[in-house]
Amino acid sequence: MGEDGVLYEKYGHRVIYDAHSKLEALLDSIIKNGQWYWPAARSDHLVNIQSSLCMVPIGDEDKLKWNVSKTGTFSCSDMWDSIWVKENIVDWWALVWFPLSIPKQAFITWLAMRDALTTGRKLLIWGFQGDVKCIFCSHIIEDRDHLFFACGYSSRIWQQVMSLYSVLNPPTCWEDVVSFGLEEWRGKTMKSYLCQLVYASTIYNIWRNRNALRLKNNPCTEEKLIQRIRWKVMIRFATKGRFKKTRENDNLCSAWGIDGILV
Repeated sequence: MGEDGVLYEKYGHRVIYDAHSKLEALLDSIIKNGQWYWPAARSDHLVNIQSSLCMVPIGDEDKLKWNVSKTGTFSCSDMWDSIWVKENIVDWWALVWFPLSIPKQAFITWLAMRDALTTGRKLLIWGFQGDVKCIFCSHIIEDRDHLFFACGYSSRIWQQVMSLYSVLNPPTCWEDVVSFGLEEWRGKTMKSYLCQLVYASTIYNIWRNRNALRLKNNPCTEEKLIQRIRWKVMIRFATKGRFKKTRENDNLCSAWGIDGILV
């Protein structure tokens, strides 16, 4: 590798042919008696390479250089910066990534936010020939916006879990739910974290039950699904949450059956 990077990547296989060499050849094949030992150049590229390398003392110790790092040494952060495609920060990130988030639920919610879940409409676009209607209602082609929460099944679940903190008519249109969350679930209060966790847990468990129904792998009823959402929220708050004792927080703990987190 020279200052221009990997020579093969720049000049291609032709320069190996012109040098009477092989792809697997080692550096010592062009060194003899401590001196550069090149065959006669047969191309302008090879002349340039030989001229540049003749100025490199052979006696110097070989060193590894990490090209993407300013210091030339390897670091995980430099490697990440080199492969990470930087984009604008989205406004919904706080609904997905927050201190009490559950990683697997946050990941599915992130996919939903990006409309990247493999819904029926996605499968249809990819050429799938099977049934792509909603597995819960069988009325329309399944997509992200229908699953969360336009479908009657998911809407009932969403409204029941939201009613536990006195939101009786939550929005069910996807865009409206996101806007509602951005407006109402701000800050680091118990209510905000609880709503964010309920949101992610509802999306995750509906998607999980949807897959179970598709694969006929032990799906659960609406009642059991709501219990599962409540249980996950209770366990997360009981093990990770600590909040100031206020009337609002006390009411939320009573509604969700959470004990021992108010100080």
